[in-house]
Amino acid sequence: GSRSPSRRGRPERSEGPRGTADDAQVLIIHFGSKSTPMIAQQLRQIGLRSRIIHAAEVPLLVTPGYHPKLVILSGGDDSVANPNAPTIDDADLAVFTRQGVVLGICYGAQLLATKLGGQVARAAIPEFGEVPVQLQQPFGAYPGGTVVMNHNDEIVTLPAGWQIIASPPHCRHALVGAGHVYAAVFHPEVDHSEHGDALLAHLAFTLAGCQPDYTYHL
Repeated sequence: GSRSPSRRGRPERSEGPRGTADDAQVLIIHFGSKSTPMIAQQLRQIGLRSRIIHAAEVPLLVTPGYHPKLVILSGGDDSVANPNAPTIDDADLAVFTRQGVVLGICYGAQLLATKLGGQVARAAIPEFGEVPVQLQQPFGAYPGGTVVMNHNDEIVTLPAGWQIIASPPHCRHALVGAGHVYAAVFHPEVDHSEHGDALLAHLAFTLAGCQPDYTYHL
């Protein structure tokens, strides 16, 4: 279907409590978004467990023993322009990008852009609610479509080497990135974002090399 699958699934108990695992292939770093649990839910629907931690816990995880294949930086209510806004150390980010793929969502997208040399500024037209995005270049089975935006800031200058993958009418940089790092200014995890499951599946399975490790029953 064009929207995310129904969330009436019954997970198997043997797969762990609600699909979580300390050694999960997918690590979600929580920056305060209320929809962070929905990222984990959508991952379960495509067959992946995940681990959620707060940003402050990241240094405790960057150890020789844990190598997540996909790291997702969640959204959040803060602005990267705020000097006290939550962040991730450059060295820790470098470890994650060297070991696997990193995806930033909304605030996480803006944080990645600024960390890697791009610029974020107050949006000329803040975007909230459902917005159509058009694919600018192929990205697996993700076709674009209607997505949910919730941001006052926007990425105005891309880091070197990043490409535009999808654009909405008022902001060129809805889905951008290259190589091991991608940034979605919208929220692919929420119900009203179309094809968010296809986007996460391409990142997790095709680009990051994850293997299905969770059984989700409708």
